[in-house]
Amino acid sequence: MDEYIKVITEILKEVNPYEDIEADTDLTAEELLSSLNLMYLITELEDHYDFTIPEDKIKPEYFKSVREIAIMVAELKNGN
Repeated sequence: MDEYIKVITEILKEVNPYEDIEADTDLTAEELLSSLNLMYLITELEDHYDFTIPEDKIKPEYFKSVREIAIMVAELKNGN
């Protein structure tokens, strides 16, 4: 899980270089994940981990924090 959190945080810092992003930072409340940033994050994750995030997973509850995103990535990588 820590590796997923690290990769996700690095991707988010590319589009938010001056923000302090922790595993439990509320990305929606802090307005760190605009629709454009979300699409960038999805594309980067799909490229990095060589999978496709299904449309039913592209919902706010899966992208609320780095930790929530990491949980989703882990589930997808494990075939759940």
